[in-house]
Amino acid sequence: MSGLDFTIEELLANDYDSVDEEFLEDFFVEAKEHIENIEMKLLELEKNSSDPEIINSIFRSYHTIKGLAGFVSQLLIQKIAHTTETLMDLCRNSEISATKKIIDIILLSTDLINKICQEQSLNKNENFIKTACSHLEYIQNVIENKGESFDIEAPLELEELSVQQQVLKLGEILENQDILDEEDIQDILEKQNENTEMLFGEIAVKDKKATPKDVVDAIRTQTKVNTNEYMRVPLSKIELLTNMIGELMITHSVIEQSAINKTSTETNSTSSNFLKVSRITKDLQNLAMNLKMVSLKSTFQKISRIARDTISELDKNIMFITQGENTEIDRSVTEKILEPLVHLVKNAISHGIESERTLNNKVSQGLVTVSAYSKRGFVYIEVADDGKGLNTEKLYQKALEKNLIDPNRNYSDKEIQEFILLPGFSTAEKVDNISGRGVGMDVVKTEVQKIGGKLDINSQVNKGTTFILKLPINNAVMNGTIVNIDKSNYIIPTINVKQIIQPKAEQWIYMQNKQSMIKVREDVIPVIDIWRIFDRKKTENYRPELIIILEMEHILKALPIDSITGRQEIVLKPLGEEFKNLNFFSGSSILADGTVSLIFDIENLFKMDEGAF
Repeated sequence: MSGLDFTIEELLANDYDSVDEEFLEDFFVEAKEHIENIEMKLLELEKNSSDPEIINSIFRSYHTIKGLAGFVSQLLIQKIAHTTETLMDLCRNSEISATKKIIDIILLSTDLINKICQEQSLNKNENFIKTACSHLEYIQNVIENKGESFDIEAPLELEELSVQQQVLKLGEILENQDILDEEDIQDILEKQNENTEMLFGEIAVKDKKATPKDVVDAIRTQTKVNTNEYMRVPLSKIELLTNMIGELMITHSVIEQSAINKTSTETNSTSSNFLKVSRITKDLQNLAMNLKMVSLKSTFQKISRIARDTISELDKNIMFITQGENTEIDRSVTEKILEPLVHLVKNAISHGIESERTLNNKVSQGLVTVSAYSKRGFVYIEVADDGKGLNTEKLYQKALEKNLIDPNRNYSDKEIQEFILLPGFSTAEKVDNISGRGVGMDVVKTEVQKIGGKLDINSQVNKGTTFILKLPINNAVMNGTIVNIDKSNYIIPTINVKQIIQPKAEQWIYMQNKQSMIKVREDVIPVIDIWRIFDRKKTENYRPELIIILEMEHILKALPIDSITGRQEIVLKPLGEEFKNLNFFSGSSILADGTVSLIFDIENLFKMDEGAF
């Protein structure tokens, strides 16, 4: 069409079905929110047409809709938003006055977008597309004439749009029921255009393409209300609900413990009622957790787009793939990991994959992979490349030059690789808009730690580098085993408890006259030095009453304890900044007796050097 930079054929040929339904649903919900904002602001604009903030707000909403529409391949909405945004830009710059006629034009744009959000098949309706294009061509003329000497006349009244929408829907239903085919529908539509007073169903019955019962059943199907409705709820409200349920669980545990101490647990009905309340509270807590769970699809799609742009900008031969996008995690976590993941992916593309791969006998195309999976209450996200790997000699020299390390200390390769996580460390030789490996890596580590996660590095020269993010699936509740060590209570994640034994003298294995290992059946298991954890000397004549066998990734270790206090669902509380150096503890919780207890960090316990207990 004249005046437009696209054609009706291009709009009809667009692949509207290639985007995931979940993304589309999110887009349509958000677009509707922006439409509501535009309509509200337009009403304000009629009263005060010179208010720049109102005009800016409308402009920003159309700009956002345009960007989001492009992201989910909604080409028609994108064109409507873009053209109307251009008109609003002229209003912003005072080149066109925001008169009532201009406001009518903008309102019709919102109506067109809203219709598509309500009925997605209008994207493929040629008559509807012609209507939209006529409207956009009209806006284009207004833009070119700077709003002078024109009369506003809607190309199609909204009532007619609604009729078109219903006609298409009824035809689709009858087609899905194998009553009509595509040729029948087009024939009926052509006859309806010739005689606009007749309804689609009337023509179908008159031409004996459908029976009256077929049409009535299709209308009933058409008017059914979708009972699976959605409502957007602010995340802050869900988090408040989760926190309140957490406090409820703590209070319930305290009351339950007090009641059990004062009544008989065998026959008293109070105990039975408490068990019922416990189940209800647990179910409520699970529901609250599920409200916040989302898949990583959206996050991975955004990363994929950024990866493609980065590869194109650097003109590198790299394949980028994602795996495990259906892995679910707390929504608040997904929002906080996007930036660290983007940084890791850009680094992998920019500096992980070498330019001259054939020199190392590699295929010319590099590979960068982002994969996710869940295991034992955590989500793991790995960013891997098959590039040159980390050069430990170069890393060491750079850290030495920057006075970031102790020159008198011997460092392992693993420790040297982790130098890139130090604040101020960088091996980049030049600064550009894509940061080099190491630039801001301390920020990545900090952001991951803020949400209770950990960042690990595995790298081999000429084979590649993998960054592993270990993130809590949710950072609110876990099942904990409460143990007593030297007259204090501590919490162990129950998921890591494999076995509890009462050690016998013959099970101990001594090295240098110290109990360093214990034999359990055929397994010889290292014993964790609890006194090193507490940074104090072993109490004289201390003999543990029990041993808890801990398991992580098929590795076993033994933790000496005095007794088992119990098990309960605990509400996790992060450690404050003043306790950040407690490496062997990941958080704290309030127990049923009201006291605060520390939670063991099992991963760090397993990283301890094997020593004597």
